[in-house]
Amino acid sequence: SSYTHDYDTIPVNYDLKLKEMLEFFEQNSYLENTMFIVMSDHGSRLTPYSQETNQGLFERNHPFLSMRLPKDFWNTEYYKNAIENRNKLISHFDLYKTLRHYLQISKNPGLLKNLNGAKETKCREKYFSTSNSVIRSYRGQSIFEKIPQNRSCEEALIPLTYCNCNK
Repeated sequence: SSYTHDYDTIPVNYDLKLKEMLEFFEQNSYLENTMFIVMSDHGSRLTPYSQETNQGLFERNHPFLSMRLPKDFWNTEYYKNAIENRNKLISHFDLYKTLRHYLQISKNPGLLKNLNGAKETKCREKYFSTSNSVIRSYRGQSIFEKIPQNRSCEEALIPLTYCNCNK
């Protein structure tokens, strides 16, 4: 956070460092079996735009999240679901659940299900397979599962202050 937290003119320096780091990881095959996440705890908060405009206030309350999944995931149902969920409403609870789900899958490579049907093993742990929407909402939902298109902030336990649905 030292690059961006208190100064709004420095983030461009971070972009270059991040680009160099990602190129290094890619060149050395470190991303072959690694989930890489870049995220923030909030949006811009230092500019007049973020303080004085409705759009700025909206962006300030919505943190950035970007994920790169390991190549092992690219031809799986998990990856397909993650791609389909990228424009859906998610919360930090969902990110936590996704990380736990990823660790479970990583410990048991047989859980990776090919889209072509070559591997039919599914994740059977009750923690990740319940369909009860009330239970799911209290602990988040992995982005490796299908998240409803019309999920509400209330269902995702997102306070109204931070709800994307508000105008």
